[in-house]
Amino acid sequence: MMAAGLGLWSIVTLYLYWQWFHYTRQSWGISQVYRRKASVTDELVDMLHGPSCHPNAQKVFAAILTADPGPSIDELLPRINQPMLVLWGEADPWTPVQGAKLFQDRAALPGNGFISIPDTGHCPHDERPEIVNPLVLNWLASLAG
Repeated sequence: MMAAGLGLWSIVTLYLYWQWFHYTRQSWGISQVYRRKASVTDELVDMLHGPSCHPNAQKVFAAILTADPGPSIDELLPRINQPMLVLWGEADPWTPVQGAKLFQDRAALPGNGFISIPDTGHCPHDERPEIVNPLVLNWLASLAG
């Protein structure tokens, strides 16, 4: 029996939201996408979990799940006329580096770059700031000079 006023999709999205809510609250859940487990701090867990506590979070989550996906990256990337640096964690379980060919190919264009970072998961900027920050600064300097 369905709860009064809730359709099946509302119940499904509510369930998925609660799964996400609890997933982000646990460091073990977040650490699945981080290769370097020491990068998953209490501060990071709180920062990622905080937005899921907002009163409208479930509605936003449902809107994201049901939104039109829009154009693909294959369609959008050629429209970018600005330099681009892509930093990719080689150990990313959600978006493996093998799927980065489009970005790797684009790195051949002037001002563009693609760097895969070994032993790094989905969030290189969090996991390896000692590597990411100098890469970004050097790339920006190369654009200015």
